[in-house]
Amino acid sequence: MRGEGAGLASRGFFAWFLIAMFYALQYVFRVMPNTFSGIIMEKYGVGAFSLGQFSAFYYLGYTAAHIPLGILIDRYGPKRVVPVCMFLTVLGVLPLMFNSWELVQCGRIVTGLGSAAAALSIFKVSNMYFGKRFAIMTSIAMVIGFLGAMYGGMPVLSLTEEHGWKTVLLFLIGSGCALAMLSAFVFYDTQSSQEKSGFIKQIKQVLCNKKLLVISLLGGFMIGSLEGFADGWATAFLTEVCGISYQYASILPSTVFVGSCLGSLAFSFMLNRSVDGFKIIIYCGGFTVLAFGLMLMGHCGTGISAFVLLLIIGISSAYQLVTVCQAISYVGPESVALATAVSNMIIMVFGYFFHTAIAAIVNAYWDGAMSDGHAIYGSDVLVKSMAVVPLGALIGMLGVWIFKLREKQAE
Repeated sequence: MRGEGAGLASRGFFAWFLIAMFYALQYVFRVMPNTFSGIIMEKYGVGAFSLGQFSAFYYLGYTAAHIPLGILIDRYGPKRVVPVCMFLTVLGVLPLMFNSWELVQCGRIVTGLGSAAAALSIFKVSNMYFGKRFAIMTSIAMVIGFLGAMYGGMPVLSLTEEHGWKTVLLFLIGSGCALAMLSAFVFYDTQSSQEKSGFIKQIKQVLCNKKLLVISLLGGFMIGSLEGFADGWATAFLTEVCGISYQYASILPSTVFVGSCLGSLAFSFMLNRSVDGFKIIIYCGGFTVLAFGLMLMGHCGTGISAFVLLLIIGISSAYQLVTVCQAISYVGPESVALATAVSNMIIMVFGYFFHTAIAAIVNAYWDGAMSDGHAIYGSDVLVKSMAVVPLGALIGMLGVWIFKLREKQAE
């Protein structure tokens, strides 16, 4: 059965929906350091650098798992691999119920490892079950995932204040286990779900593809707005640099993910209509630099101005979907998961770099001030640390522009 005929009432749709929900859940876990920063720092007695490292450890597991999972999903299909990864994702959160900081850090890596299957299987399952509607169904699944990132902010914080963070955490863990069990029964194989060609040939087709590697590397330089700012430091930045109340500063980062949802949908339709993906990426980089430049200069002092700038940053962050689609276009359909794995791995490893760089700069200048369980970093410190985000976007944008020119010359 080929995915082109998959309808909304089909088993393929429900399998796709479970993957989308998994993508949403892993986003809740991904942004947890931003949501639970005060709880984590107080419970384990750690500072800003340790919190930044904890957030970054997610990307170590996430990155390390990409190629092995890409190979496994291509060769054995999502049905045999993804449910196990769902269990691993929630297993890594369990240590937060205990008092060992070392165990919590190890769990963060395990959560990242399991979460890697979410993004890979979105591309694989959309390709398996929906064929020509691949780009659109992928973008819709990513939108559902970003809703998880939005829910992981103020809504989860509100539930935590009402029911206690342990109760909320147990509910999320139970939800992940339920998804894993359902997926094991609902997923099914298609003729294109398992790779039949030689293992070495598949590896060479992807890992030796210079175009795929270069476009992914350049895309990595632009990931800081999502992996570094929105999922780690946005609330503190909006509070101290923009002067917005903590309550609204906890909600506003969701605007980035709303923008990313809108951008993903818009860009997928544009790709479907053969709009040049390189141009989309270049424009996204330019708008990211512009929006961050205005924020770093303090032009975000009102809720409206902050909302508009964060929305622009969010829409621009959807470049990642375009980048991965460009990378996949350089390989055959039998290697979609591995190509997605390699491309996404290269992009996401920059998430570790941005988190570590930002945390290191903050730690170097922060005086350790705290108030009501919240760290007070100082606007100057946050401006210095966040400057790495637009700098990376500028490098990526210029790199893609040069890459596009070279491709055009080669034609």
